[in-house]
Amino acid sequence: MFRLIDRDICLLSASCVFKNLTYDISLEAEKDSLVLIIEGAYLKKLSESNSHVQKFLFDLTQDKLSEVMWIIEQIVFLNFDRRLANFLLNQSYLENSTTLKITHDAIANHLGSAREVVSRMLKRFENEGLIKMSRGTIEIINLEKLK
Repeated sequence: MFRLIDRDICLLSASCVFKNLTYDISLEAEKDSLVLIIEGAYLKKLSESNSHVQKFLFDLTQDKLSEVMWIIEQIVFLNFDRRLANFLLNQSYLENSTTLKITHDAIANHLGSAREVVSRMLKRFENEGLIKMSRGTIEIINLEKLK
């Protein structure tokens, strides 16, 4: 549903502490990462005894909930071509490059769509001169038009 960037914290695991909920989550590391896992009982005890930790976790939960709501709003109100264009622009920003090393399948997973839908739309973008595709790579060739 969302991506973690440098020094980010997984909201799903943090929110489990407060409601004692358990559910499966799927995590995928796109780059070499250092992951610290804090036992839920310890984090709960720490947050109950330290108002700063409790406020931090509350603020984090609020921020991530807002991010998830924005994603849902995009899914409901934006056409897929706009969502895909936004994804490519954001990916370009995150990688600080207009050449993206990413597969159609990975994009589909990020956008909650089928690979075939992504491939069709990327082909349309390529025909319109927005991008150039090669195996495992998408090069944004007209950033302004993609925006």
